[in-house]
Amino acid sequence: MKRDMENSGWKEKLQNLQSQLLTDTKNAVGVAFSGGVDSSLLLKIACECAKKNGTKVTAFMMQTELLPIGDVDVARQVAEEAGAELFILSTDVLKEAGISNNPTDRCYLCKKTIFAKMKAEAEKRGISAEASTVNPYAGTIGGRTCESYAVYRRIAFLTKACRESMVMFPIGG
Repeated sequence: MKRDMENSGWKEKLQNLQSQLLTDTKNAVGVAFSGGVDSSLLLKIACECAKKNGTKVTAFMMQTELLPIGDVDVARQVAEEAGAELFILSTDVLKEAGISNNPTDRCYLCKKTIFAKMKAEAEKRGISAEASTVNPYAGTIGGRTCESYAVYRRIAFLTKACRESMVMFPIGG
């Protein structure tokens, strides 16, 4: 019985996300895409909604020195399967975001830099709406959720960067 209640909660969340994205994709939309589970789900649902609206979705991925090379290949495959165009931007995020000295607000500075670059590219392409994901359960150690202050602080910085950049974050946050 408990499992049915959990499933119904997810169904409601999924329906809410689909409803929001059906509205958001009435025009072309960009998705800040890492190739991870959360942004892949967001991309897939955005593409399904955009197809219903006759619009397109562009996935914007930031390639940095912090991103493993193999992640780009996986992201290409996921974006293609979802039906999105993938646009890869490159940056030296350590230098441009000023995080090489590992400041406490590095997650915020990094995301703010990445979102600014993605928004600029989206605007060049005539895309006025961008979506991102902020997963409050993103911090894991050994397959278990890490509930440390550092993880929550990171989420707060990501959420702040989304809000300041006027980037929607329909999952998490």
